[in-house]
Amino acid sequence: MVRENCYQSEVSLVSDLYTSQPSAIEAYNTLAAEYRDKLIACLENAGVDVDPAAPIDEIVRVDSDAFHALNDPTSQPCVMSTGFLAAQNGPR
Repeated sequence: MVRENCYQSEVSLVSDLYTSQPSAIEAYNTLAAEYRDKLIACLENAGVDVDPAAPIDEIVRVDSDAFHALNDPTSQPCVMSTGFLAAQNGPR
């Protein structure tokens, strides 16, 4: 709880300001375009219905929902198995 409160009061604002910058949004959109087909293929291979024309945030939400519905500790969401999540957190 203390850690969450610290994040909310100290880090959240700075993080929100950074991620809302035009250059950060452009970088995310470029990365999302690179991984979009991989994410869709991963979801389809898992038997998950996904609209290929959906915005990337919707595809990521579908992935999260599908992963949580599985309730299988041995599985990984597609954002992890495709490398999309790792690519957001560092150089490729």
